[in-house]
Parts: sequence; C-alpha cells; structure tokens
Amino acid sequence: MNSKVVLFNPPFYRFMGSHNNKAPISLCYLSRILEDQGVEHCVYNGDATASNIHWNLRYLFDNFDTYVDAVDGKGSLYGEVMENLLSMSPEVVIIMGADPLVPTKDWGNPFIAAHFSRKLRELGIYTIGIGPYFYLDNERFVSDFDCILAGEPSDSVLEALQNRPKGTLPARRIATDITPNFSRLVPSGQLCHAVFSSFGCFEKCGFCVAGQSYRKMGEGVRFVTDETLVRDILSRPHGGLYIHDLNFGIYSENAFRKRVELLEQHDIPKNYSFAVDCRLDGIDENKLELMRRMNITHLKLGIESLSNDVLASYQKNQTFDDVVEKLALIKKWGIKIVAYLLLGGDGAENVDHEATIAMARKLEPDFVVPNVWAYDLRFDYRYDTQFSPVALERWHIRKEVYYKYLDLQNEFNPTLGKLFMRD
Repeated sequence: MNSKVVLFNPPFYRFMGSHNNKAPISLCYLSRILEDQGVEHCVYNGDATASNIHWNLRYLFDNFDTYVDAVDGKGSLYGEVMENLLSMSPEVVIIMGADPLVPTKDWGNPFIAAHFSRKLRELGIYTIGIGPYFYLDNERFVSDFDCILAGEPSDSVLEALQNRPKGTLPARRIATDITPNFSRLVPSGQLCHAVFSSFGCFEKCGFCVAGQSYRKMGEGVRFVTDETLVRDILSRPHGGLYIHDLNFGIYSENAFRKRVELLEQHDIPKNYSFAVDCRLDGIDENKLELMRRMNITHLKLGIESLSNDVLASYQKNQTFDDVVEKLALIKKWGIKIVAYLLLGGDGAENVDHEATIAMARKLEPDFVVPNVWAYDLRFDYRYDTQFSPVALERWHIRKEVYYKYLDLQNEFNPTLGKLFMRD
C-alpha cells in the first residue's frame, strides 16, 4: 500500500508483551477529514496484532522492564514497526502520543512517539505530533516533531499538510458534526466501540489530564449534533457500544429524556446496548429509568476512593455515603457497575488499603479496575501507566498492596482484553 500520509498510533502494550486492537479513535476522526478532502492516507495502528487473548495486569506490571526500555528508545520492535511504516512510502507521518480525546486512558506514550518522530525525520519524512502531552507539556516535545497539532483532532491537520509549518499550531476543537472513518485501518480487523456524544468536561477532578486539556483550550463542553450522533451509531454493527461523554449523568432529566426519545425514534435501543461513564452526583431513580429505556447495561463509575478525606483531595464531588447509596440504587435497576479505584495522589498516603479492599468486596461491583495515579506532569512521568511500578513507588505504595488490588480486580474482570472491550 502506497500512502502519502500515514496516521500512526505507535506501539504501547506491544512493548510490554501484549497488544491493543482498538482502532485509535482520534486518528479515525482525522482520517475522516482527510478522506473528505481526497488526501491519500491510511491509519496504521502499531499496537494491533492478530492475537485475540490478552495478558492480565499482573503480567504487565511484573514485566514492566521492557516498557522502560522502550521509553528509553530501546527494543527491536522499533525496527519492525519502522519497516512497516516505510513500506507505506509516506511523505508525512502523523504520530499520536496518547489520544487527545480520551487522555485519561493508557493509550500511548509521548516519549515513545517522539522516538519514532526523530527516526522518521532522519530519513527526511515530515512528522506531525498530536496528543495531550504535546499540548500540555509542549516545550519538552516541540523540537522532536516538525509540527504539533495542539488540542483535539481538527481541520488544522489540513493546514499542516498543505503548508508544512514548523512548531505548534494553535489548539482547535473538533467539529461537532463529524464521524470517524474506519475504512483506512491497517491492519484490518480492529475494533472500535467508542461513540462520542460530547467533547469536554464540566468538572475539575485533580487527577484528570482531560480536565487540564479542556481548561487550557476553553470553549467548555460542546455537544455532538443529534443527526451526527444517530448517524454514527447506526453506522456501527448492532451490539454493544461505549458512549464517550465525561458529563453523563449530571445532565438535567429533561435533557436526558430528549436524548433517549431521539434514539428511540430510530429504534436504536432495540439494536444496541451501551456502556457510559457516569458521575454519581447526578444519578437518581428517574434517570436510571431513562437509562434502562436507552438500554444502558454498564455504568463506568469513578469511585476512586472509599475515604472522604481522599475524595476531597481528589476534588471529587462525592462522599463514601454517596457511593454506598448510589451503587445500591443502580443495582436495583439491574445495571452493571464498572468501579474504578485510584491509588496514590496527594492526600492519599494515609489510606487504609485493607479496609478499602474489604469494602470494595462488600459493595460487590460487577467489574473493578484499580488504577495508579499516573501522568502527573509535576513529576517525571516518562514511565507512567495506570499500572506502572514506577508510578506506584512515587506514592510509596508497596507492591504487595498493589497485588491485593489486582487480586480484587481479577475476581471480577480477569484480563486486559475485557478492559479494552469496556473502554
């Protein structure tokens, strides 16, 4: 395949011995922009393989040294992936260093992306970087790329391709009437369950890179048009989808009802089920009834901690009593709970981990995801992931404690693959 422009998602999990076959959503939005302008291109996911099983987080945690090597620029995978890239004969490579639309998730590493950029530039290939860290920590990375696209995936990519500027283009927001393009994916067979209904976030949680990005960009929360949302959903195969909306659950009941009625007009709840991120502070009986009408089967909840002091330090608008009350209410409506717990961060040094684990078992969510506070730009975040032993050590949490959280996670959700399916 000869492609003048390659939209490139570098390996991330493959450097740890696993993989991620989820289509890189921000690059697929950029692909739509290029497709509409007739630009020859492909979307190359260097983290995808033919495998359909995944190691668990314990394996990745215990074998983290190969990832550290990758961040330091070492490993034969660089050569293999560069061969694949060069076989596409690109004139321009757009490199994603973590996804700007979902930057709180382990999707990619900006330092690995920068290594690929330098290798490509040595061969005379023009490189463009996109990702939240290139935007928030711009001075560190600006010299590694010919150009950086700040902000969300937008039509600024056309300016970069046409004019080949140097430095960083001003941040732009994504259009609200655009759908991703999955027709240019390499390798084939990649999955994408993600559908966006809004971009941005009302909240200011202390651990969230997404919040930092959106506060810097401004313009607040922007909503996908009704026609675009329906068109995007109906373009996907029938089955389970993941609605990306960082504010889901805090909308007014009237606004939520209108959204549900819109989907019902197109028989969408009959053919699709949904997982959504949801805040506890907006949940009540009426909204849960609407969720069931919409065929929402899974709520992804940032429980984060079961300590009121820690929740306050995280700037979460909830208490332990709120968690207990709302989880019981959700279960009453038969919706499955994906509970996220956060280890580390400011104010979390006095957490009683044994009590937290015991209480998590007592609350009986359907899935448990323990994450380490990572990607804190105040520190050296080169080797961070949300399961990084380096990040864990930063917060003075012993491995043995983390293993107990992983045992808790494994009781409910044993493999990395199932986490990908829920993301």
